[in-house]
Amino acid sequence: MRSYTKDPVSGKWTILDGVDLSKQQLYMAEIDPLNSFRFKKIGEPPRLVGKEKLGWTKCVILEIKPEVESKYLEIWWQDFTYRFWIDRRKHILVKAEATAVSTQSTDTVLTMTVDFRDFNKKIKIAPPI
Repeated sequence: MRSYTKDPVSGKWTILDGVDLSKQQLYMAEIDPLNSFRFKKIGEPPRLVGKEKLGWTKCVILEIKPEVESKYLEIWWQDFTYRFWIDRRKHILVKAEATAVSTQSTDTVLTMTVDFRDFNKKIKIAPPI
């Protein structure tokens, strides 16, 4: 197993042989933003909070306030709110946004936005040189 991580300061790649980062939740929160969209419980049903056009796509916006599954996120963040932009015609997710407040300081807010595109297209991934 070979994993790669890029130092945000130097921009250099580090090779980690024999380390499976996918099994380490702390790293997964940083390298896989979709891991932050795993929930223990949704709680209340999703609320329709608006409509928005993203490019040529007309979307409805749904909001939930779930309990997150990530212990890493729960340590540092609270009061999670998730919004989902759903294509009104195709009924597919085109954008998701998560917000939360720091457990250490209510003045610090986390916002993560994920855009979805290129559905069903082949993606070629090559390790860095």
